[in-house]
Amino acid sequence: MQTKKVLLIEDNDGDIELTKLTSDDCQTKNTLHVIKDGLVALNYLLKRDPYKDSQTHDLVLLDIKLPSKNGFEIPKELRANTALNNLKVIMLTTGDSVESFEENYQVKANDYLEKPILLDKLDQCLSSLN
Repeated sequence: MQTKKVLLIEDNDGDIELTKLTSDDCQTKNTLHVIKDGLVALNYLLKRDPYKDSQTHDLVLLDIKLPSKNGFEIPKELRANTALNNLKVIMLTTGDSVESFEENYQVKANDYLEKPILLDKLDQCLSSLN
């Protein structure tokens, strides 16, 4: 089975560590890359300077509350780029932000997961990738 490349866009060190531990325990082999800033992540995914040689990911796990550019803005810009139109984007929410996510579902994300991410939910997302 091919190793899936996952980009975690998250600025909370505790959530990053929990996601790394969960990712390590998944049945689906994956590598996790972390970026803590929304604008940096967007530039990385769009391969703008200085990230022209950045790797392509199979899945993006995207926090909503980020520095520079929030999680509602990023998917809109990704979907405007035809090369990234099929990139699977999963929004990460806390229980209190699920309603705001559902109200803003037009952000063009594929789905959302509540934090902390449960092993079976992450494994399900990874195994659904083609």
